[in-house]
Amino acid sequence: MQPVPWQIDVEFRNIPSHVWETSIVEQLLSPYAWVQNVHQDTLNLTDLSVFRCSAWCSDPRLIPSSRMLWVTEPPFAVEEVPLVKRVLEYDIDIRFSIRSRPDGSDASPPPLPRHDDNSGDS
Repeated sequence: MQPVPWQIDVEFRNIPSHVWETSIVEQLLSPYAWVQNVHQDTLNLTDLSVFRCSAWCSDPRLIPSSRMLWVTEPPFAVEEVPLVKRVLEYDIDIRFSIRSRPDGSDASPPPLPRHDDNSGDS
């Protein structure tokens, strides 16, 4: 079992309001982080431009700065032949800040190790 020492605050921008759900945010974070709780401003629908939550992650450096979200359109009243599944595509912007690390060390993650393409393989 791997520890999840980093607690982060996450903001998602460009999530359309008709899919403004925690389950969508969990899909966008997976497998990098896990939702701990949704911030009160988001629950109160104070600002629909940003979905805010707190999450746990094992390495914040792995969280992408954006992800694509595909949302299935509702079926048409008239069935198409051949059957067509339509989706809308959204580019979701993901930003986060480190909230805390339980061991009390520096809240910034260490830099990713550099991989030199010329190291050792000749």
